[in-house]
Amino acid sequence: MEVGNDIVIQNGTQWSFGNGVAQHFDEHVRQSIPLYDEGHDLVCHLSDFFIRDHSLCYELGSATGNLIGKLYQRHKSKKEVRFIGIEEIPEMNQVAQSKFPELEFITSSVEEARLEPSDLIISYYFLQFILPDKRIKILSKIYESLVEGGAFILFEKEIMTDPKVNKLIVSNYIKFKQEHGFSPEEILSKQLSLEGVMINHTHAENKEMLKSAGFHHVETIMRYGSMDTFVLNEDNHKKWEELHAQSSKTETRLVPNDAVQKIFSLRNQIVTQNDECRVLEVGCGFGRNLYYLIENHYADTYCGVDLTKEAADSAKQLLTKSFPQFNCHITQTDVGKGLDFPDNHFDSIFDIMSAITFIVDEKDRQNYFSEVKRVLKAGGMYYFYCPRKDGIFRDAIPDNSLLEKGYIRRKLDSMLERVYTESELIELLAPMRLVKLEIGSKHTRAFGDELFIRNNGFWFGAFKKI
Repeated sequence: MEVGNDIVIQNGTQWSFGNGVAQHFDEHVRQSIPLYDEGHDLVCHLSDFFIRDHSLCYELGSATGNLIGKLYQRHKSKKEVRFIGIEEIPEMNQVAQSKFPELEFITSSVEEARLEPSDLIISYYFLQFILPDKRIKILSKIYESLVEGGAFILFEKEIMTDPKVNKLIVSNYIKFKQEHGFSPEEILSKQLSLEGVMINHTHAENKEMLKSAGFHHVETIMRYGSMDTFVLNEDNHKKWEELHAQSSKTETRLVPNDAVQKIFSLRNQIVTQNDECRVLEVGCGFGRNLYYLIENHYADTYCGVDLTKEAADSAKQLLTKSFPQFNCHITQTDVGKGLDFPDNHFDSIFDIMSAITFIVDEKDRQNYFSEVKRVLKAGGMYYFYCPRKDGIFRDAIPDNSLLEKGYIRRKLDSMLERVYTESELIELLAPMRLVKLEIGSKHTRAFGDELFIRNNGFWFGAFKKI
């Protein structure tokens, strides 16, 4: 039976991307998928945020290489950027390689292919051809291979949840194909051949599956009828989970960060009205900084929040065991989503190379600073230690374009760090009043090497809520 563009399928057989399809694929897919080239353009524009010098980009199910080829043409002036297509059908890779000899095409299923740490992975109407019971494993594999700050862009055809709406969308799609040259017989033959081969999910099912694989930021950025596009951007969340899980097996270091000792020395700056003094540490880790403050009677009530359950549980165990007489409250919290405390609750809040540094989502970071201002009392102090944009970062991967956007990527673990200028910090914390902002060059890390040296690479800041 004919399905269009001189592609013939034997009666009773299912659709396959082999058997001569590769020679006609480009024309066939453009006539079959609405906004096919516009989707390519969108991916190319989005890629500017993720592909930089030394980046690696994969396209899964790369077919004849059109999309990965466009990405290569867009970014080929960057240093040592690699673009790799993974395609199971040899004939597809032969066509792709003939069009783009500069690129690497791997003939393999995605399940069997080894994915290196990558900045961008694309699935352009590919995942829907994978059996549903294998998709979550593939998505988990994609998630694990993305470096911090990397992204997965997914295009899928979906089923509408409302049967009436789904009927309208299906009818619209048939009309689209007719207007692009397919006969009714070809449309029906293609539909029958795809049964059991292309298995579509609803939008909610896809989103739940992506979150189950580990993706925390899932957004729809383009939709046309049943054609949907997701962009999934990874922050530093999973790296912290891995780091805390690994570090929980070692003894907790109790030597405080130098910045905490500065915070202690500035406690006379707190001019709140209440008799009880409450302090909050954002990113308390395993509790070493709060341990120091409790030991030196800094406040009456001590609270800590951390992104991972591993850290929160470890800090709670350390502090309640060591200081049972003090009020210690430790919780797992993603501070970019909010702080579960009343307004004007704390006399002192501090963040030592935690949320201020490692939140990479701009909306979450803005929300974090708003929450700090909300829960801090008038006359209370917010202290922080964070990277300084004009510092010397020998421990970072050289990338001027990334630095211009306000980030560095560490060599140690590929984590993204937000770096700040003085004016940025003052603007972000307005209308709080600047009390102290000084330059530092070292950071005593809670995990790994004790000293983290960056010449003039840190800010110690103290701001007062007025």
